[in-house]
Amino acid sequence: MNNDIFYQIKHSLTMAEVLEHYGQKVHNKKCLCPFHNDSNPSMVVYSTSFYCFVCGVGGDIIKFVALLQNVSNGEAAKIINSEFMLGLSDEKPSFRDMIKHDRKKEEQQEISQWIKKEMLAMLEYRRTLWFARSNPDDPLFQESLQNLDTIDYYLDCLRDEPQEFYKNRQVVTNIDRRIHQLFNQRIGA
Repeated sequence: MNNDIFYQIKHSLTMAEVLEHYGQKVHNKKCLCPFHNDSNPSMVVYSTSFYCFVCGVGGDIIKFVALLQNVSNGEAAKIINSEFMLGLSDEKPSFRDMIKHDRKKEEQQEISQWIKKEMLAMLEYRRTLWFARSNPDDPLFQESLQNLDTIDYYLDCLRDEPQEFYKNRQVVTNIDRRIHQLFNQRIGA
């Protein structure tokens, strides 16, 4: 197994994707460590690596699978290639494959930026509704009663399953529209 495979794997997947594939729930860049009896998340998850501050185990995507499956790094790379259907070979990637990979990374960055932007927008809308809910004379009082619980649900979905929520982004587009309406009303536009 040559180093190109290792490079391609490390640039095709994120650590969080691999952890979740193996049943580890990542929350706030932390998860339970599968290498010791962990009751509080002690494993820190970086983009392509991990480190447990309790047992001291750390490494990259390939080392994680190697330790989890008790195999060599070469075998772990083969397992990852197979389980994630990456279709990698010992050959250098073609120019077309490199372009495809770069586009996939750009798309992931776009999704990540969208998630951050929409999280902030929904939090602002939630804050507005929260204050309106405590004042029956507020013009948004009824809207707060109708929508606050829904916004809380959407925020949970966006935090816990951002990729799935991105697929249904029309919901957030409607919330964005409403936030802009409220902003324009406040400034008298």
